[in-house]
Amino acid sequence: MNRNLKKYGETYCFSLRYSKVNIITIDPDVIQHFLRKNEDNYKKPVADNEVLGHFVGKGLLLATGERHDAHRKLMSPGFRPKSIGRLIGLMDEQIDRYFSEMDQRLEKNPTVIIDQEFSDLTFRVMTRAIYGDDMNQEEILDFSDRFQNLQKMMIKLVRIPRLLKFYQMTGQTKFYEQVAKDNNAYLNQLIAARRKQQPKEDLLGMLLSCRYEDSDEGMSDDQLREETLTLFVAGHETAANCLSWIVYILAQHPEVIKKILAEYAEVIGDKVPEFTQLLQMDYLNRVFDECLRIYPPSWITNRIAVEDDHVNGFDIPKGARVIPFIYGLHHSERLWPDAETFNPDRFTKEERKGRHNFAHMPFGAGPRMCIGRHFATLEMKMIILKMLKRYRFSLVENHKVELLPSVTLKPANGIKLRFES
Repeated sequence: MNRNLKKYGETYCFSLRYSKVNIITIDPDVIQHFLRKNEDNYKKPVADNEVLGHFVGKGLLLATGERHDAHRKLMSPGFRPKSIGRLIGLMDEQIDRYFSEMDQRLEKNPTVIIDQEFSDLTFRVMTRAIYGDDMNQEEILDFSDRFQNLQKMMIKLVRIPRLLKFYQMTGQTKFYEQVAKDNNAYLNQLIAARRKQQPKEDLLGMLLSCRYEDSDEGMSDDQLREETLTLFVAGHETAANCLSWIVYILAQHPEVIKKILAEYAEVIGDKVPEFTQLLQMDYLNRVFDECLRIYPPSWITNRIAVEDDHVNGFDIPKGARVIPFIYGLHHSERLWPDAETFNPDRFTKEERKGRHNFAHMPFGAGPRMCIGRHFATLEMKMIILKMLKRYRFSLVENHKVELLPSVTLKPANGIKLRFES
């Protein structure tokens, strides 16, 4: 794609056997048109919804049209920064527990593939933040095994939807449908039990308190199950991969780690951070923004044109697939001079002025921007800060790290770190 962008420009058209008109772009004006200005004309592909919806239900991630708008409006209060800030204590306890377990493993072997650790850690942190103390550690591990079984299969099907027929022919579909059924029954039981308890300050508790404006009704048990499962679908692997790339960058810039720790000592000290204090950590926020520019979790997206359209000299026929290439957008030399260099100062107040609103969109943009971005950012900041305070680490030499574009950007072969005693 990068070669074609250099050859044909920031927006170009190409054909595939199964999709005749495909328009890929890294032009922020064109992306803004697709995702914001004329977003009603561009819908999510049906195939993605069918594959995921079959196994986890049709939560906010898969909802479209009026259903999406109503669900997003209903859920938004639970995902505002003030609400998400209440989850810090739950996250803090689970991160400390995990790192204590990791300490024991590091005594035996100081070299780890950190993306595998982050996958386990983020799942446990998310489970505690969403369901509170409704699951014990053994139940969290069982839930994790079931969900990650499903997740691996769903990622394959989203990338290659025609695999579903193969799974059906070989009987694998029945196995995964049973895993999904077991998961659904377990979560429905958990949610039903929660309704009989006093309100709790976890994400499930917040969602239970949400009400539709027109009816003053809340979500059903099935809706709550689908929406909480959707958070894992959208956020678990995304957060784990983001953390891996952030640590990969930090390991190459020890001077940045020193600055983050100095800012932490000045702003927070030895206490558990408050959400407002994390917002005050200007340098940390700039480092995160730059890491997410270089390795955006949402690296590509696509929509289908409902009707004919026209933008920036391009005719968009009905049925065309439009593809905002976010990784390419974030690495555009026109928008980001010396784009391959890590430079947190790109995100000072002065540097932000005059920059296109759609030049940096690691969590998407427009009405379908990730509703859980504050949750994900809080989780990642808590993990990174605790990790930097607790450990010293470096990249293992001669271990090649490459990009593996999947549903999210993954590190091919993993990222190996050596921890110092």
